[in-house]
Amino acid sequence: MENLYVFNCSVRGALHIENGFPCEDGSASWQSDDGRVSIAISADGHGDPSCFRSSDGSKAAAEAAVACLRDYANMILETEETEEAFYRQIFTSGRYRQVQMRHLTDTILAEWSNRIMDHFQNNPLSEEELKRFGPAEQDVAHVAHIYGTTLIAGLWLPKALVLLQQGDGRCDVFYKDGTVDQPIPWDQRCVDTSTTSLCDDDASVSFRSTVINLEEKPVAACFMLSDGVEDSYRDTYEAVEGFHTLMAGVHTFCKNLICKINQNSKEDFEQYLSDLLPGFSANGLFSLTGSGDDVSVSGIVDREAIKGFTEQFERDIEQYRLEEDLLQKESALNGKKRKHEILRKKRNEARDAYEKFLESEKVYAAEVQNTQIQCKKLEMELEQVRKEAEAYQQSTSQVMPFLDNGPAMSGDLDPDLNSFLEAFMNMGNSVVNGVKDVITNGLDMKTQKENRLKSKLAAVQQARAKAEFNLRQFSAKADALRAEYDEAERLFNEYDAQFQELDRLKADITQNIQKLKTADNQTNDSDN
Repeated sequence: MENLYVFNCSVRGALHIENGFPCEDGSASWQSDDGRVSIAISADGHGDPSCFRSSDGSKAAAEAAVACLRDYANMILETEETEEAFYRQIFTSGRYRQVQMRHLTDTILAEWSNRIMDHFQNNPLSEEELKRFGPAEQDVAHVAHIYGTTLIAGLWLPKALVLLQQGDGRCDVFYKDGTVDQPIPWDQRCVDTSTTSLCDDDASVSFRSTVINLEEKPVAACFMLSDGVEDSYRDTYEAVEGFHTLMAGVHTFCKNLICKINQNSKEDFEQYLSDLLPGFSANGLFSLTGSGDDVSVSGIVDREAIKGFTEQFERDIEQYRLEEDLLQKESALNGKKRKHEILRKKRNEARDAYEKFLESEKVYAAEVQNTQIQCKKLEMELEQVRKEAEAYQQSTSQVMPFLDNGPAMSGDLDPDLNSFLEAFMNMGNSVVNGVKDVITNGLDMKTQKENRLKSKLAAVQQARAKAEFNLRQFSAKADALRAEYDEAERLFNEYDAQFQELDRLKADITQNIQKLKTADNQTNDSDN
């Protein structure tokens, strides 16, 4: 019994700090000088506004339980005969066990009632409390309600572990073979935020209890935990998957405490616990988040018996942590899948719109190029017609004066030509006028062709200007669509990188879990 170590710790919850509420939990631990009797208590005062002195009620419950259990143990251990008689009857007679537990719980309940009534009488209600207390008579039942609290108690005797509970919270018992269970029967009325209480009218009959024969089923550790622990784990009320069996989170929390007790002195462990619990209330441990509630932990631990648990429990803790991390990654991936697909769709739609627009832009670019080619061709044709007209006009410029004025105007002509022209002129005006008409019509035709080319060129230039304008408009629209596509691509790539990183981490975690399972199987095979 000298190896037994008792401890307790209660801390104010994160939500209570945020909302300015006091710590409504209470806890206690005690051990006899000879180490033969160890006691651990956790009590959780109710957060209901009508239970406005529950913080005092939980502390009174812890103190009352310690006092009554200590007296009960002293009575049992008074002599060797009374001790052996107790063990013999408590393990063999169901009726004796029932009577003993009822007597013990009634004693604790009465002591708690006395303590809260003393507190009530010595601490009159304030004006604010009177408003909440209501007009009812200040009878015991009504006073008890404002001090409402749960209670979990453990009494470790040399050959028996007595466990008592009223309300919610959990009692985790680890046996020397490494197994763990919660041996106190559960009250189905304790669901969600509802719980039974020491202040209930039927409290005396709704206490639950169990007595463990330590010789038949040796215990290594026993932990009393307020519901601020269990509410931090998603597998408290139903199995999730893999290592997240029912209550695995609470068990893992306690396994971590066992490992820390093994690895630290009592003083260092208690410092670790007081440092751990406030953060645990806010953020959890191997879990997604904490409960935000006040947290109370007390325990009785056989330091010698737990020495061999560390290696296995550390593997269990790591596997639980990895599977919790895996569940979180899967949850995050599932949460991101819809947005991931939406961003992918937007990226694809923006890309398709941009590429489709580029096809339309090609049509306008081709039209600009085509009109530019036509303009160049017409400009060349127009230039050619102009040159031909100028040459024609120049070649006829010496003939027309002669035709208009006769040989006298052609003194500069070659004598033979002049002689010809004189003979030609003598042929008559009708022939001369015909020649003049031919020359004039030829020049008119060339002028008309030039004008037609000018008109056609002007039309093509107008079409080119329109095509160039449309192309500029399309280019601006294309730039906008490209910017939309680039932004959609950027958003998708950023989110996809997060998504792929989560998927990679998930794969890594899965691989690490498999490695742990393989190592665990190999250890078990070698042990067998």
